Amino acid sequence: HWIPGRDDLDFWTFWIWMPLPSAQKTIVNPDLDVDPDIQVEIQEIFSLDELENKFSIKRIQKSGAVFDNSKLEWMNRQYLANMDLDAIATLARPYYADYGLDISDEKKYLLVVDNARHRVKTISKMPQESQMFYGNLDNISKENLNIVANDNSQTLLKAIHILLTKDINCNGDGFKAMVIQVGNDLDVKGKNLFFPIRIALYGNPSGPDIPYIYSILERDETLNRIFQVIK
Repeated sequence: HWIPGRDDLDFWTFWIWMPLPSAQKTIVNPDLDVDPDIQVEIQEIFSLDELENKFSIKRIQKSGAVFDNSKLEWMNRQYLANMDLDAIATLARPYYADYGLDISDEKKYLLVVDNARHRVKTISKMPQESQMFYGNLDNISKENLNIVANDNSQTLLKAIHILLTKDINCNGDGFKAMVIQVGNDLDVKGKNLFFPIRIALYGNPSGPDIPYIYSILERDETLNRIFQVIK
């Protein structure tokens, strides 16, 4: 479930090469002729050409290498986030099939993969991060169900459902504008506005932006999911 090839090369290089901190930290670079108090930011992800040009025998560690699984996961996450989407989708396809998700809709599948790859560390976890876009939302927590069940949320969701039913050409941005419009009409803002609609569509108050969720589900499934939580 790792990205084959590139993360292996970077990781094994750094395992024997100069030890590096996380991407947000800096350390003194001993190979540079600078004041030792100056902190130099260290690059950790390289193209093949960059690695060939910058690798130095002088910086190979003399002490025993320590396998750092968290570093491997971090590197893998960088490649997941930055690799070509079609390449990631091809690598992930068997995992989605084994998970039992219907990925026959290629447009939807690519959107789902693009969302999942920014939220996981390995390809094998992507289907689990995508299951809420397929089938029914059967695992909404009691706490989240209580949020969508209160009177204010019900009024909000009913109003959104009515407007969306009338707008057959609504896209993701248009849907977010619609939600905001209803919120203004009802004087509902912030989490009281976005939590109920995100729970209704995604099963969780936190997650992707509303337009992105709508773009994956599209209009008919969005209407269906809102209808399922309306009393």
